Amino acid sequence: HGIEVMGWESLAKGFMAVPTLWRSHELPHYVMHGPDPEIGTDAWRLSRIQRAYCTPQNYQRRSIANKIAKDSGMTLAQVSLLYLLTKCDNISVLVGADRTSHLDEMAELQNWALDEEALHCLTAASMKSLEEDRAKQQQDFQMPASIEEMRKKVTVSPKVANIVEEKETAFASS
Repeated sequence: HGIEVMGWESLAKGFMAVPTLWRSHELPHYVMHGPDPEIGTDAWRLSRIQRAYCTPQNYQRRSIANKIAKDSGMTLAQVSLLYLLTKCDNISVLVGADRTSHLDEMAELQNWALDEEALHCLTAASMKSLEEDRAKQQQDFQMPASIEEMRKKVTVSPKVANIVEEKETAFASS
């Protein structure tokens, strides 16, 4: 339909540009498990960014993209951006560069393309995580088949339980 899509934070604050940034074994325990640092501090901001990007699925995507980069002579950042730019004609990406070498690296993208196998590997990793997320959401939010099953999953106060029992009895009687 000719609509332009712009990818914001396409390199995930550097996670998809630097293969060694925020390695899982180096993250402080509180990043994924809490307690959070004091709100508003630099540690709090960093932990929120890391919690968003340092997921098992993103580590897998980065590993695949990094292998493609090494095999092709590109950088991880170039592979990450090329993947997005290859998705369709109407995609742009925003990148932050603090060195002219970063801009030169991005300008080289016009000379590169990902082959079908690389695209397939990256897409499969993305789709797998989407399918896993959907399955988990369905499992987490599956409606209980009966009131009894609901009671097993949810702590119900005695007052609410009595109301539910009264309604069940009234329904069964009618």
